[in-house]
Amino acid sequence: MSALDSAAKALRECGPDFSLCTEVLQELMEIGSSTGEKHPLGFFRVDVSEYITDCDPSERFYLHVWRPDARIDSLGLVHTHIFTITSLVLKGCLENVIYRVERNPERTPDSIGEYRVEYTRGGSVMHLGDVQLVAVDRARHVEGRLYGVELGTPHETRVVSYPTVTLIRKLFPALPDSGPLVYSAGVVDSRSSERPRLKISDVGTLLEQKEAERD
Repeated sequence: MSALDSAAKALRECGPDFSLCTEVLQELMEIGSSTGEKHPLGFFRVDVSEYITDCDPSERFYLHVWRPDARIDSLGLVHTHIFTITSLVLKGCLENVIYRVERNPERTPDSIGEYRVEYTRGGSVMHLGDVQLVAVDRARHVEGRLYGVELGTPHETRVVSYPTVTLIRKLFPALPDSGPLVYSAGVVDSRSSERPRLKISDVGTLLEQKEAERD
């Protein structure tokens, strides 16, 4: 079994810490020719599902890459997903924060806007009202660590060191929701002003530059 397939198995089982992160990255550098684009949340996303043996139609695998120049759009960082994710940190370090939403009919200084985003319908955004977010769990994840976020759970990914690279498994429900939720204190626009692209081979260059800076 390849290191990449071993990682996919670990993500499906959300098992214990994974020890073949370097091997997974090396395999992707050797076989991967895919190109991805910048996501509104600041990272680059590359679909690597085609390199996973026996990938089920209900799941997709992505490489997420946060570069030192990562910038988010006006969506903000706190959001939900219309799928369940499991994540394996291949390089770097990040913090995952889980929130509880408290409904607040009257806007207060702590209020934040709740929006429904439709990426596939021209980037439409619907303001659903004002809420308050309460952090209920916070965990830092380093190389080899796996963690999961359930469908519909408000969370935030904070990158601790750059570059950070994760392998993500998305498990889609039989009937997807109409779109994820995002939480922002400002005006939300789902349209990005730029969509720069990133090749898998570029990840190797980023990691080599990081190692050179340490020497």
